[in-house]
Amino acid sequence: MIAARRGIKSLEKRHAVKLRLSYTKVAEFQNRGAVHFHALVRLDGRDPTDADAILVPDPRVGAQRLATVLRDAVTDTRLTTAAHPARPLGWPISWGEQVDPRPVRLSRLDLDDTGEITTGAVAGYLAKYATKATEMAGHVSSRLRPDTVRDYARHDTHPGRQIDTCWHLGSRPHDPEDPGADEWDRDQWAETWGRLQRWAHMLGFGGHFSTRGRRYSTTLGALRQARRDWRREHTSAGPPERRRRPGRRRHHRNHRQLAGLCRHRLAHQRRRPPGEHRRRQRPSPATRRPRRTHVARGMTGETSTGSRPTEQTGRTMEAEKTKYLSVAAAAEYLSTSERFIRRIIAERRIAFHRVGRHVRLADVDLEAFAQAGRVEPITRASVRRGVA
Repeated sequence: MIAARRGIKSLEKRHAVKLRLSYTKVAEFQNRGAVHFHALVRLDGRDPTDADAILVPDPRVGAQRLATVLRDAVTDTRLTTAAHPARPLGWPISWGEQVDPRPVRLSRLDLDDTGEITTGAVAGYLAKYATKATEMAGHVSSRLRPDTVRDYARHDTHPGRQIDTCWHLGSRPHDPEDPGADEWDRDQWAETWGRLQRWAHMLGFGGHFSTRGRRYSTTLGALRQARRDWRREHTSAGPPERRRRPGRRRHHRNHRQLAGLCRHRLAHQRRRPPGEHRRRQRPSPATRRPRRTHVARGMTGETSTGSRPTEQTGRTMEAEKTKYLSVAAAAEYLSTSERFIRRIIAERRIAFHRVGRHVRLADVDLEAFAQAGRVEPITRASVRRGVA
């Protein structure tokens, strides 16, 4: 965005206007293991006297001009990495050729009463891409260690070769014969090329999956700070009568009653003969209550006494039967496309579970979603009832 803002500066000088560029973007993993960015870029007018004002930009600077600026910024942006033992001059890094800036086409459902795009439409557009993690490339694992990396760095798969390359490039070189002659500092290596091993489970990508400009919307850091401030304000302050004074113990009526009851029981036990409190009178076999033994029969949940299993046992059996499916498996389960599954997840039309950065759907939720859309057939009886 630094290069894009430079292009916006040239448009300001050319047309003698004040402009502001704001954005939000998400990272999406493709099937080939590469990271694909989807960004929403907004161009506003700028008032030098009021920094918080949002103005309509000049008509001479439209969507086509903005698309040209973004395309030139992506094409001109390139860098060279730091020196590596395998390549002392570093590797050149640049964006790919798949650059497609286009205006966002909205429907009536995406606009509010004033004709402006709603926040729900923006969140729904980005959420369907934010749910695509490394499982799209066929790799799912937690952070890798030296004792577990060999299980995933297999050369017969493309993600395995990517993990092996990350681990190889992130290994700090050293001379076993002369350890003192190592020119690569351990701390410096851990902050540069060593990060490839830390993010090998993400195929080398260690960036944020979602970032946004401060002018576009609030940031996650601001939300966390607001939560901390609210928690600190509501925990430190309270009603004056409930605040405890330092060095003074609080005595409650229930505490005094509990202390009196303990003293009464202690005095009652002291009046017993020695050893009497250790003897316990057992009920006779005639009055003893029979013990109920439950024996499961098959998968029906019945017991030998005819009673139903407890609620905890039912929940355990239900949890054992529940299967959690990925987006691809859920699409195959419902015989739909993956895009449809991601859309209903983004629109919160179905319940789902977050497992780290992965999204999983329970088969019971998928079955309930399918049953909710069940349409009964038309019969003669239903037609008669409708006519009547």
